[in-house]
Amino acid sequence: MAAPATPSGTTGPPSPATRPPSSGTWSSLVSDSGGVQEECTVLGRPLLVVRRSTERPEAVEAGFAALVQPGEELGGPARSWLSDTPERLARLAATPSPYGDGLASARIAALTAALAGLGAEPVVPLAA
Repeated sequence: MAAPATPSGTTGPPSPATRPPSSGTWSSLVSDSGGVQEECTVLGRPLLVVRRSTERPEAVEAGFAALVQPGEELGGPARSWLSDTPERLARLAATPSPYGDGLASARIAALTAALAGLGAEPVVPLAA
């Protein structure tokens, strides 16, 4: 269960035990985590990155994330970012992740099995 809503309508972070199975059910995300910056591109969800800089500019450049400075002035950029959520979600759904399609391990396993002679070569196609 998430924390109670504040007067602005926001909630605190859910505990790990009550977090939804996929952040893909959320319309947008706010985090300072580098891992979440990558995950938002696979989930197709917009992310406000509350940091002064990022080591993952690809998510920002592709339109999945926006870098906002921590502090009290965060509210303005957050409201602006969230004001076009339906349009942004549609655009992000059609945008490929700059970090790949998430199938690299399946491709590696298939090629390793084929090289070891452990069966037919199941090829997982590359995303367009």
